[in-house]
Amino acid sequence: MAALSQADHSVSPPSIVIPRDYNAAHDLIERNLLAGRGSKAAYIDDHGRYSYVELRDRMNRAANALVALGLEMESRVMLALLDTIDFPSVFLGAIKAGVIPVPVNTLLTTADYKFMLEDSRVRALIVSEALLPAFAPLLGKVPSLKHVIVSGRDAHAHAERHAHHDRPGRHRGGQRRQRLHHEREDQPETDAEQRAGR
Repeated sequence: MAALSQADHSVSPPSIVIPRDYNAAHDLIERNLLAGRGSKAAYIDDHGRYSYVELRDRMNRAANALVALGLEMESRVMLALLDTIDFPSVFLGAIKAGVIPVPVNTLLTTADYKFMLEDSRVRALIVSEALLPAFAPLLGKVPSLKHVIVSGRDAHAHAERHAHHDRPGRHRGGQRRQRLHHEREDQPETDAEQRAGR
């Protein structure tokens, strides 16, 4: 498991020690849990309030999902997500898995997204269902993009409307389409701990 950073504020400037096996996502959540804030609100969106424990569990599931997709350490994933619990969950989950999150402005055009997808050479895109139409014309046209994951309550139906399948479960061009739901789950997954503790 990754070690936490340490700061000595008794001196000026503060002395900060970053361990070799440091992981920023793990540090951010774990130090709040160790401080007894597990049940306190860490994030609030239009669907509800989420505690540090819930955010940790979602972060772990997101990290494991990215690892399960076969994304290698230091590969990139684009996040085009609205202000829901999915954003911190996936952003932190990517960091915990050793994957580089590339968050983008949600008010851009299809042309802007095309440039960003190609320039960053992301392997995966995680997109809110409301923003999927802006990306739909690009699916199957960006060589590096292998996975498209849709976030939202109606993610599956929305993805189906914008996908032309070569075979079940895949976009044209071989891109795998998956879903990311807002519903709360209570089963933390920690397979990404090995990467977080590298």
